[in-house]
Amino acid sequence: MGASGVQWYVPITPSAAVPVAPACGSSRRATLICMVGRLLPALFFIAYLGAAQGPLQFELKRIEKKTPSCVSAFEYPEIISAGSRVARDQMNAGILRTLLRRSDWPASESGFRSLNAYSDAFMKDCAAFQRERQAHPLYEHKLVTIFRYTPPIISFKVEADEDGGGVHPFGTSFFVNFEFSTGKMIVLSDLLKEGALATLEAIAEESFRRDHNLSPKESLSEGSFNFPGDHFRLNDNFGVGQTDLVFLFNTYEIGPGAMGETQIRIPFQSLNGLLKVGLPAW
Repeated sequence: MGASGVQWYVPITPSAAVPVAPACGSSRRATLICMVGRLLPALFFIAYLGAAQGPLQFELKRIEKKTPSCVSAFEYPEIISAGSRVARDQMNAGILRTLLRRSDWPASESGFRSLNAYSDAFMKDCAAFQRERQAHPLYEHKLVTIFRYTPPIISFKVEADEDGGGVHPFGTSFFVNFEFSTGKMIVLSDLLKEGALATLEAIAEESFRRDHNLSPKESLSEGSFNFPGDHFRLNDNFGVGQTDLVFLFNTYEIGPGAMGETQIRIPFQSLNGLLKVGLPAW
């Protein structure tokens, strides 16, 4: 059976209806994957139905290709109105770039220029894998959710999960943040005063050690973490939430795979004096 691709466009308005997904495959695993694929758009739709009447207007887009043993699905908001046309285009381009990264750590560039090309390559590899002795159903799923909806900063979280036929499934999560009025992608230095990073890292390390039951003097390597030089450092994978700044370390980034991903949440009230002049305290 050839791969069937569907694209779902859901206008986020009070009268919009959740689209009906195609029939699931016959195998138990494929059926489970498909059922999850059916549920997620509905949850996404319900979660953002009310919010879409605010300053950011978007449509939910889903691209899915599948056979009984292979599923590739992308779900993400396509921005249709933001602070300006330029801002809209910049946000959509930034979301697309993140979706096109590979799903395994360190999530390098895939080399593809469209989601359809990315999906076609996965389906082709999956079809070839099904002819091997160790064949089993494979899947690739990427989901983008809105992490912060309130200007001046709009934040998205991109989550990827994949079983590509290796030893075990894998996945990564990344935040992407934009200035609402211009669509400029926000990096940490855009938020912090000069010289404030060291203070922020000290606050983050205190939270990190508390969460992992490490004393202030205990070596990070003794806790099985592999920070370069055994010194705590923040990465650039952060999301600007409604009440806090969230940093996320992906599986394998700072420790063995069994640890999974690590999140550090820093309440905005702890950032007093660290933000650049002119930025709201949220």
